[in-house]
Amino acid sequence: MQDLLKTARLYRPILAATRTLKKDGDRLETVLFNERNGLGVQSVAVLAAIDPDDQPTDAKDKGRLVASYIDRWYALRILQDLPVQSADADALVHTDLVPLLRGCRTVADVASALGDLAHHDGNPVREAVTLGLRGNNAAQIRYLLARATAYADEACKKTSDILAYLDRDQFHIEHLWASHHHRVAGDIPDPVVFRSRRNQLGGLGLLRGRENSSINDLPFHDKTRLYARGNVLLGVMAPEYDRRNPELRDFIKTHQLDKHLRAFGTRETMTTVIATRQELYLRLFEHIWNPERMGLPATAASQPPSG
Repeated sequence: MQDLLKTARLYRPILAATRTLKKDGDRLETVLFNERNGLGVQSVAVLAAIDPDDQPTDAKDKGRLVASYIDRWYALRILQDLPVQSADADALVHTDLVPLLRGCRTVADVASALGDLAHHDGNPVREAVTLGLRGNNAAQIRYLLARATAYADEACKKTSDILAYLDRDQFHIEHLWASHHHRVAGDIPDPVVFRSRRNQLGGLGLLRGRENSSINDLPFHDKTRLYARGNVLLGVMAPEYDRRNPELRDFIKTHQLDKHLRAFGTRETMTTVIATRQELYLRLFEHIWNPERMGLPATAASQPPSG
């Protein structure tokens, strides 16, 4: 009973993180994201990792690592166009994570075990070259867009609110191209291909609802002039957005995005723009869900042999 009470006390900060996003250095934001994404079963895995005699900071670190791994699993499932139903999360937690985490004692043990799992999961991000919006995945696509948008904003020292990006009433999923095939028929003659390409991730962004409604029907290059008021990922397409913006230039250089995070000339086709932007998003996802960035380094046993 004493162990149960101690574990409950250690779990309280993680439980609080399922309800509120705190920017106080706890780095428990993925706990909230998982909860909102219907992955409440994460609590079972977190409790499996916590030892009743853990220090509060260690218990919190274990919770962060477990939540981050589950968040990465969720993102990779979306990018591979695989199901992300509660039954899939239940199988992950009960079959894979709980037995593994019960054998861990320290934060380093948890990081090592989850890092090994992440290594075996591979890196399928760059395979999502045609991923896009369809009738039943709007929430998942919004989540990917919100994470990428907030990541770029924060890296460029721009005020960002990921909870607002996740709120469909505040921000709409913006199509860079209006639904007028005739405007790009020379580039994409087939209207079915046009509709498919228009819905690709590279043809989407997040824009405040009232702004989206006001520019919804404009041609692409007319829209870009108005994107400067928005977030970095849309604003960068506005003419001269990168001028007097050293944070943006540093971000582009650090992430090697000079060919992707940029404006587009009037002669560049819809096909070129969407392919470029699709690659941009995938490169950002690789950074966001990089296991080592998340504190999940691969174990020595997982590293390929030298030579």
